[in-house]
Amino acid sequence: MRAVDKILFKVLGAGAVISFTALILIVLLQVLARFVLPISPSWTEEASRFLFIYCVAFGAPLALLRNEYVSVDILVKKFSEKTSAILDKSIYILLVIFFAVICYHGITFAELGTIQTSPAMQITMILPYGSIAFSAVFLTWFSLSQFLSRKQK
Repeated sequence: MRAVDKILFKVLGAGAVISFTALILIVLLQVLARFVLPISPSWTEEASRFLFIYCVAFGAPLALLRNEYVSVDILVKKFSEKTSAILDKSIYILLVIFFAVICYHGITFAELGTIQTSPAMQITMILPYGSIAFSAVFLTWFSLSQFLSRKQK
């Protein structure tokens, strides 16, 4: 893993831990408020939804970098080692293209959030909408990194 990837890995990992911890605390507050307090805060459901979105946005690139996505390799194991290596590199270049397209469209989608606010928290919707582009940038980067790190046989 390159030095830049290690730094990004730590930053994204910290973001995943922070967003997941905040998610747990807010859901806990929501549950306790329903049973203990006379009125439960209305913003907790919305905040938990946004934090869950960012848990995924931080975690998906980490899973890609660590090769933790599910893969079905029953067909790939039937190929020779050289053919498998070519197929492996091809998959990562296709992922680079796919995530770059998602990034572009994620940015255009996030722009819709500039004119909207969330109902309960009254924050700009660019924050939850932008999670798609945010995640896609790092998915593109790590796909390219994986493509470049694969050895050609």
